[in-house]
Order: sequence, then C-alpha cells, then structure tokens
Amino acid sequence: MSAADRVAELTATFTAPSLDVAGLLCDQHPADRVAFTVVDGTGGASTLSYGELATDSHRYARALQGLGVGPGDRVATLMGKGTDLVTLILAIWRLGAVYVPLFTAFAPQAIALRLEGAGAHVVVVDPDQRRKLNPGPDMPDDPRRRVVVTGTAAHHRPSSGPPHSVPPPSPQRHSPSAPRVRQAVRSYPYARGGSAFRPAAIPRFRAGTLIGDCCGDGPDRLA
Repeated sequence: MSAADRVAELTATFTAPSLDVAGLLCDQHPADRVAFTVVDGTGGASTLSYGELATDSHRYARALQGLGVGPGDRVATLMGKGTDLVTLILAIWRLGAVYVPLFTAFAPQAIALRLEGAGAHVVVVDPDQRRKLNPGPDMPDDPRRRVVVTGTAAHHRPSSGPPHSVPPPSPQRHSPSAPRVRQAVRSYPYARGGSAFRPAAIPRFRAGTLIGDCCGDGPDRLA
C-alpha cells in the first residue's frame, strides 16, 4: 500500500459518520495487550491493559450517565496525568460527550472562565484540586454544576469477563446538541493566554477528542 493510499484509508476511517472512537482506540485491541504505561514522579511504572481500560471506562461512563451526561454535554476534568484521566476521557467519548481539559496549574479565576466558556456543568476533580472549585470571588457559584471527586485508588483490576457496556450514544437524547455532536467529538477549543486573563479560543481539530464538566449540594465520588 502506498503512503497516499494509507492516508486515504486512515482519513476514511477517522471521518466516517459511524466513527466509534472507543472502538478504534480500545475495544478492537486484544484485552491482554498493554494500552498505557504510566511512569510516576519517583520513576515507578504501572500499566493498563486494553481489557482494564474497557472495563473501567464503561464503569466511569455509567457513573457519568447517572449524573445526566449524554451526547454533546461538556465534561471538564481537573486531574493529574495518569491512568484515571485516560480512562475518564474514554468514558466521556463512549457517551458522545465533549471532553474539556483543565490544567491543574490553573487558579480558580482561570478555571471559572473556561467552565463558563465551554458551558460545562460537570467537573471531575482530584481531591487536592477540589478547593479551587469552592464558590468565592474568583469562582461564581453555579447551582447547575456537579463536582465529582476522584477516588483515592488508582489501581486497575483485570476483568474476569466482558465489561458491562453502556448503551451507544443516541443523538435524539439531547436534540438541541445533536447536530453538533460529531463536531464536538472531533475538535476542542485551546485557550491561548495567561491564566489570569480571559483566553482567546483557538480551534484545534483532532479526531476523537472530546470535551465535558461537574458540582451541586455536595461532591459525588468517582472511584
């Protein structure tokens, strides 16, 4: 196969109307094959297999569904880089929702600006970042916001059987957002500028990139 033919094949695969991001990135791979190797600050390494990724991402997706997340909804994350973040991103994609990344170096004002701009009402946050979402001068209270605090256990257990799958995304579930679902899955806004100022959005197109958010009377927990 020539390089041009390979490019054409990949383009057709990743732009197909029936594109299944989770299937391409996870489900079609052997369950026992390593999907990710994560090295922590001490140099220790941990691995995540495709089977574990599939099982845990379905579990995370069901938890997000319980919060009302569906196609086109924005889900934000304020999390450190690791297997939990990768698993959550895939869970968001399984629902046809949009992944909104928030850097852990952001101050509350910068976080608030991005949550408002993205229209995210669900935020998944690590425990050490939770205080940044407390209402205050730089973080306006939003009664629609749900904050989900990640669990302390970051270890992934092998699956002894097929994962309990979430239903495939249904564009009819959120009809106002349905026409934008595929565009949301394929692109995300990259905010340019310092954390203390309102960012200028720069469109960046990526196949299989999503955006999303979470808060309410009290934090939920995602473990």
